[in-house]
Amino acid sequence: MNGRAMDNVLIPVVHLFYANNKSGHTVAEVYADSRWRMADSTWFTVFPGPDGKLLSAAQCHGEGRGYVGIAYRKRMEELVKLPDSELYSKAPRKAARFRESMLAKTARQWSDELDLFAVMNNHLPRQGPSYTGNVRLGGSR
Repeated sequence: MNGRAMDNVLIPVVHLFYANNKSGHTVAEVYADSRWRMADSTWFTVFPGPDGKLLSAAQCHGEGRGYVGIAYRKRMEELVKLPDSELYSKAPRKAARFRESMLAKTARQWSDELDLFAVMNNHLPRQGPSYTGNVRLGGSR
């Protein structure tokens, strides 16, 4: 599909945000093929479940949590192979610390660190898919 054909394609996206005492982070949840699917654009990571289909944010925080840890761990194993210049161009010590810290975590630790996200968008359009996932917002379920 060329770029012009994509001009008329609307893909519903919800931006999800969390913040803790250390940092903040956003991910996107995209509606495609009649399903919501979570993607982490910071780490260029998606989260396939046991059937190979990408998981929604609700699934990532529920029964699919272990698969999230596996996806993050695999992604970190790929990132640490990048040359220093692609990780921290002028700070090789930072690149070394990054590699060490990313490989120190197991898939289980990555899944345990998954924080709860809340919807950043104020509204979704009235027409189109509606989100019915069971995600904690503001500490409630």
